[in-house]
Amino acid sequence: MTARASVSSTRWSGEKRLASQRDWRLRAPAADFVLHNDGSTEALRAAVRAELARILALHRAGALPPSNYHRWRAEQAIQGVARPAGTAQS
Repeated sequence: MTARASVSSTRWSGEKRLASQRDWRLRAPAADFVLHNDGSTEALRAAVRAELARILALHRAGALPPSNYHRWRAEQAIQGVARPAGTAQS
């Protein structure tokens, strides 16, 4: 395989992976927090640090709420939303 073919194959593979992913907005209600990686690396690092500090402060205060995931997943099961193939059961 040539370097050009390899780059093309890698690009195609990446595009295929991205196209197969569910829209993040469909899964956002299951998340305890959502960070958008649409800025600089330093902006993302700062957002991660801030969120981690918030979570740790809640944990230390004994005020960390339960995860949203299990409630969301139960709602999805009631609505009959199929679990994507290859994902573990909760």
